Amino acid sequence: MAIASGWAILGLSVLILIDVLARKLFGITIGGTDELGGYVLAVSVTFGFAYALAEKAHIRVDMVLDHLQLRARAFLHLVSLIAISTYAVILLWRGGLVALTSWRLSASASTGLGLPLVVPQGLWVAGLALFAVMAVAQTVHCAVLLCTGASKEADSRFGTKPIEAEVAEELHSAKARGSGGTTERLVS
Repeated sequence: MAIASGWAILGLSVLILIDVLARKLFGITIGGTDELGGYVLAVSVTFGFAYALAEKAHIRVDMVLDHLQLRARAFLHLVSLIAISTYAVILLWRGGLVALTSWRLSASASTGLGLPLVVPQGLWVAGLALFAVMAVAQTVHCAVLLCTGASKEADSRFGTKPIEAEVAEELHSAKARGSGGTTERLVS
């Protein structure tokens, strides 16, 4: 879904470019570009929530965590997962109500495209659902690990990446991009 979202945003960028050039060169507009842009961004962001959760990319304050004992860190990971799960479920619930209302009313956008709102809202809710399911599943998994005394595994799976791992990933990514000599300079 992250790749699909990336392609959707790239497609939106091309559409915006075409619209801008058509306006500048020919004085015409495609129409609906801003509307489609809002839909693409809303849907991409919700699937991005789930991707960020899977990649441990949501923001956390590590300064304090690094100085705590293992069990305390693992417990705080569970607390953060409970908080994000609660947030995700509330977003899904409220978003679902919005999409359901649009479906019941057969609501359409009051714009030139007149798209039935249930289409973009349904995709938006699908992204919220994926985020909520992932967050709840991770919360349950972390709780099970803590209840079975596997604090080290809980810390490893649900804690933030160690700085060494992030640096190694960046170096690997730089090598893959073919930056050659830059990688060696970064290490030294």
